[in-house]
Amino acid sequence: HLAGLEELHLCHLSIDATGADSIARCPAAASLRVRDLLNNPIEDEGLAHLLASPGLRNLETLGLRACRLPPDAARLLAGWE
Repeated sequence: HLAGLEELHLCHLSIDATGADSIARCPAAASLRVRDLLNNPIEDEGLAHLLASPGLRNLETLGLRACRLPPDAARLLAGWE
């Protein structure tokens, strides 16, 4: 039912690293262009799950404001392709 979904806004939902892993593994995520996780405590472990997801190929925007990411998370994002 989610095939063709291009934008997913999951803001203020208390999604943690486990939830980020579930999102990363979701087959429907492959068509997403925008994924916004504003104000969810995914932390660095959740970010690693998201960046390892094969469903990020079409992603243009990844919203991670207020997700409790440590300062060195910028290194992970810089190496993301």
